[in-house]
Amino acid sequence: VLGPGYRIELIEVESVTRFAALAGREIDLLLYGDTHTMERDFHEKGTGVGFQFTDPYFYDGLRFAGVPSAVKCADSYNWLGDCSDLKICLMAGSTHQDFLSTKFPPRKLVLTSTHDEYLRDFVAGRCSVIAGEQNLIATTVVRDAGFAGEYAYGTRTLTKEPLAMVTRKDDPNWSDVSNWVLRALIHAEKHNITSENAEMEIPGHEIFHA
Repeated sequence: VLGPGYRIELIEVESVTRFAALAGREIDLLLYGDTHTMERDFHEKGTGVGFQFTDPYFYDGLRFAGVPSAVKCADSYNWLGDCSDLKICLMAGSTHQDFLSTKFPPRKLVLTSTHDEYLRDFVAGRCSVIAGEQNLIATTVVRDAGFAGEYAYGTRTLTKEPLAMVTRKDDPNWSDVSNWVLRALIHAEKHNITSENAEMEIPGHEIFHA
């Protein structure tokens, strides 16, 4: 896994099927910005099995962004009257869907399978608001996707999302290694350790051997 002979294959997955891909051994590590919940620890609803989560590597929360007038409607959970045209794009199979499906009728939610599709739908006008964490709804991301209109963020953070990597529970050693690597990367960033200076900063600490 680590060392001079390591090889990583990156496989793109969709939001709805990502946990099934992990459970079905199509992938060994899910790095999708997944929220760690107690339910997913024991019974992820799409697969019926539990998963192992690393330490959170980022804390974020669900927010709205998009056409300013529509964002105000979304922030107030209003889809009536002047807000009757409100449509919200969000990722299917996410904790965002779980939360927003309790606040809006299904016809107001536009579910997408990938981040690219999510942005295309917003740019094409199939929704006036996008819902997600900051990295998904950042202005630079939306502009790069081709949206040129007025753009604003909502004023509320609606959820708290501890984002983590995910592994299966049938290989605790692999889960431990994944978490160790994450902790090492966080430690390295904190202490300005890079691949160029690692041997000088931490000499003789070869933890993994061939």
